[in-house]
Amino acid sequence: MGRTSTKKAKLQQQIDELELKKRNGMMRCIVAIVCFIVLIVLKLTLQGSGVEFVNTVQANGVFFVIALVAAGFAGIGSRDWARARREQAALLQKLHR
Repeated sequence: MGRTSTKKAKLQQQIDELELKKRNGMMRCIVAIVCFIVLIVLKLTLQGSGVEFVNTVQANGVFFVIALVAAGFAGIGSRDWARARREQAALLQKLHR
């Protein structure tokens, strides 16, 4: 019986670690989306205020690069979330056998 309870405790610890990874992945996605929304609102606000620099090619390039980095960050977070979710489901199935 000692081995079974040790295995279950180890599986439960792995499940808890995966839950943390899953939460971190979701937070990365949310942060990237919020960053992108703030960027869009900032650009529209500056355009509405009449700041001419916002409409230049350089400023648009900077906004594009920031949006690209945010999209990559969201993609990495999404990948981590999906992996942790799959691994957690497999461990839960193994635990409930």
